[in-house]
Amino acid sequence: MVNKEITKKNYDRGLWSIEMLNSLVGKNKLSKAEFEEITGQAYTGPEPPLPGPVVETRLSALEAENARLKAQNELQAQQQTFLEDCLLEMGNIVYA
Repeated sequence: MVNKEITKKNYDRGLWSIEMLNSLVGKNKLSKAEFEEITGQAYTGPEPPLPGPVVETRLSALEAENARLKAQNELQAQQQTFLEDCLLEMGNIVYA
């Protein structure tokens, strides 16, 4: 979470706008109650995403994608080595 005191100071000084604070609420960096306390207005932006199972589902999907990409990278490295070996062998035959 964003430090509420710093957020309030920046808003009061005019450094941060209502839209910026809306964005913080939308990213779960600032609560709706804190938004309303800082601005004195009701929060009317989009609902912040729900943490928990959604995050866990996304994490497991990203872990699976990471494993797949590592496997692809290893196969490409093996293919590159094979092609280099073929070129060396052809060079030895041609220039022998």
